Amino acid sequence: MRADMAALLGEIINARKSRALSHKDLEELSGVEQTMISRIESGATDPQLGTVLKILQSLGKTLAVVDRAHSNNKALQNFLQFEPLTDDVHEAILEARRKDAEYAANPINDRKPMD
Repeated sequence: MRADMAALLGEIINARKSRALSHKDLEELSGVEQTMISRIESGATDPQLGTVLKILQSLGKTLAVVDRAHSNNKALQNFLQFEPLTDDVHEAILEARRKDAEYAANPINDRKPMD
């Protein structure tokens, strides 16, 4: 595995663990299947960019493309740090995902208006 990919996977794992999220929690937040998250974190698969972006977004992170000449710049590294999701934001995201799943599971004629 390339060092840059290993670093990216390390960031994903650290962000998930620092938020005390299970793979199942991250699945609910990102829409990426739990098994895929596990395979990505273990390095068993080379994920598509869109999948990585979904996971990063749900962890309150993003992917930045920087010139290699500046990749060791401490000021740039500090600029690219993101605050973790607050508990209330995390819960709101989980609740929205649950409502979406419930809404999608109901047949059209049985649907109730969403809150």
